[in-house]
Amino acid sequence: MRFSALDLHRDFCEVVIAEGGQVRRAGRVETTPATLELFAQSFAAEAQVVLAASGNGLAIVRIIEPDVGRVVLANPKAIKKATQTAKTDKLEARTLAKLLAAGFLPEVWTPRRADACPASRDLPPGAARCASAHASRTSCRRS
Repeated sequence: MRFSALDLHRDFCEVVIAEGGQVRRAGRVETTPATLELFAQSFAAEAQVVLAASGNGLAIVRIIEPDVGRVVLANPKAIKKATQTAKTDKLEARTLAKLLAAGFLPEVWTPRRADACPASRDLPPGAARCASAHASRTSCRRS
């Protein structure tokens, strides 16, 4: 099984691959949607990819997830405790890959696409009543 780790930055991702007990650096990939889509297509269907939860992490997960078996968003605070004192892109990506391969990765919850936008899900009955009451009160005030 192949485990890949991406250390995210605004302009690039540092990529490390753990496979068969060996960990190797795979270089850098631009963080543009087109480049990430092409990069994701190079993975096997059962591959697992990990990246630290950050500002653009969820967007990158959405681009990569259709082409891989599993994408994991890791808890950055927990990873910080596991990394060595000298934090570099290569060391962090290497640590992410090792933790994913070993099954010791602290994950964060990733919303499904339907849950990502509150308007796309059903509201509980009480919340729906509250929302409609608020809308009617607001429309009366604006009249």
